[in-house]
Amino acid sequence: MSPAILVLAAAGSLVSAFSPAPSPAPAVRAVADATADAYKSLAADRGPAIVTIKYVLKDGEEESEEEVQGFLVDQGGLVLTSNVLMGGVPEAFKQMMGGRNRSPKEIKVLIGDDNEGLAGTLVARDSELDLAWVQITKIGDAKPTFVNVDSGKSATLGDQLFTVERLGKFNDRAQVINESRVRAVVSKPRTLVLPGRAHESSFGMPVFGADGSFVGVSVLQLPSREEMEADQGGMSAMRAYRGAWILPAADVAKATALAREQAKSGKPVDEEPAAGEKPAEPAEPEAPAAK
Repeated sequence: MSPAILVLAAAGSLVSAFSPAPSPAPAVRAVADATADAYKSLAADRGPAIVTIKYVLKDGEEESEEEVQGFLVDQGGLVLTSNVLMGGVPEAFKQMMGGRNRSPKEIKVLIGDDNEGLAGTLVARDSELDLAWVQITKIGDAKPTFVNVDSGKSATLGDQLFTVERLGKFNDRAQVINESRVRAVVSKPRTLVLPGRAHESSFGMPVFGADGSFVGVSVLQLPSREEMEADQGGMSAMRAYRGAWILPAADVAKATALAREQAKSGKPVDEEPAAGEKPAEPAEPEAPAAK
């Protein structure tokens, strides 16, 4: 190859190297811009409903200070979170190993930039659905932002999913957005939505669509006792022990309505027998009176 041709080839390479990269197609830019707008809207509109719950968990002689996340579901100060994160035990584990819920004490709910917190009480649990409800004792005149769980929509395969969560105290509990897509919708053991891996540890968090609509809550779901017992030592049950699933909005609304009723009744949340204590036997039906 002649020197002139080599020079021309080298010049062409230099031009290519320093030429600007081709601009993304308009459709790609539009999708990226829409997703960026969704992040901003969710942080502004939904972020204020996300709260931090601090409490002390006692287990025998052991005591630990815990900090988890939840979200307000009304302006009266009712907070929804994960049952497991509040010391609860999944129903399958209770049946297999006799596990007991551990009752959280000294509960404080931190809203927004508050570092002191408002006193709260655990008022209801659902061990099967992995939901727990905390009631702020005195909400005062505050009108906090909340997520209306009675107004939601269904998620379908491929939909974008978002959560607004908070980082730890070290990062001043700043908001962080997690994004994934619906990977599957299953009907057993109940209707559940399988999110992407970005949401595998988002237990107790509300999940939203790209338009900010409420689509459900991230929960822990395990196989039934029968399935786990049948698969002991096998891998099929272990594959089901994945991260968070999404309980659909309609089921969250029904469970929350029941939780409100339980809270009104004043019935203790953790009525399980103490360790080593057998539950009371059901009363025998009375014999019919002789005629």
